[in-house]
Formats: sequence, C-alpha cells, structure tokens
Amino acid sequence: MKDGFVHVGLDRIVSLAKHLFKVPIALISLVESERQFFPARLGIEATETSRASSFCAHALMSRALLIVPDTHADARFSENLHVKEAPQIRFYAGCPLVSPNGFILGTLCIVDTVPRAGLGADDQRALRDLGALVEDQLELRRATIERNDQRAELSESGVKRA
Repeated sequence: MKDGFVHVGLDRIVSLAKHLFKVPIALISLVESERQFFPARLGIEATETSRASSFCAHALMSRALLIVPDTHADARFSENLHVKEAPQIRFYAGCPLVSPNGFILGTLCIVDTVPRAGLGADDQRALRDLGALVEDQLELRRATIERNDQRAELSESGVKRA
C-alpha cells in the first residue's frame, strides 16, 4: 500500500465532514512543537500555521471535543488572528486524534464563518466517529511504514522472505 492511499482516505474523511456538517472548512490538523500542518483540508488554502495561533492546540488539552459556538464570545479566541483575519473563524469544533499509545496527535476540525448553536449529541457522535476513522488511517500509515522499513532491513541483511 502506498502512502497516497492514506492521503486519499484522509481527503475523503475531510470531504465527508464538510458535507455532513455543512461547513465551508474541514481539515485534519497534526500538531508539532511549533506548528500545525494539514495533511487533508477543504475550504482553506493554508497548509500549516503556527501552533501559537491554532485552535487545535486548545483541543489537545483534553480528549473531549472542543466546541466553540461563537469565537467572538469566547475570550480564548476573540483576539485570535484566524478570527480577526481570513478565514474569519466564528464556529469551531475539533475532535482530538489519539494514537494507539495514547498520544494526542492533532484534530479533525470543522469550521464555519458564522456562529452556530453548537453540536447536538448525534453530531458530536458523528464527529467522533469520523475522528476514529482518521485515527485508523494514521495507524495504517504508521504500520505500513514500519513494515516497509522492516522489509528494507531484511533485504539489506541478505535475508530472503519466504
């Protein structure tokens, strides 16, 4: 399996989230020490932003969904660059993405440019389910890379596969 298949899977999940929740922006954000990058995104041109300005950094503090119905009414976000300037985020919901060994890697996010009432129980469950699909895709990618590395090591050592 090539890495491109995983990206196709991530793109499909983001597309599904965008259409299911009827939002202009949906993305997967993976967070590093200084930045967040978006391996799959719709409705936003940026491929990464600084971690300091990211909504996802707040979502990483808990394994619960982070739902911000109106960023203008939330002191944590009202002065955020992404609220005041493009893409002018007014609603945000993020599902933390957790690795099998318990590390929070990033989020699956849905974003709107208008405030919303929040997410009902069914929508919260749907966002968590989509987040679980992202986690599965990321784990599949990790396992594929590990398997390919092991094959390369065996090949270099002269061991033949059966």
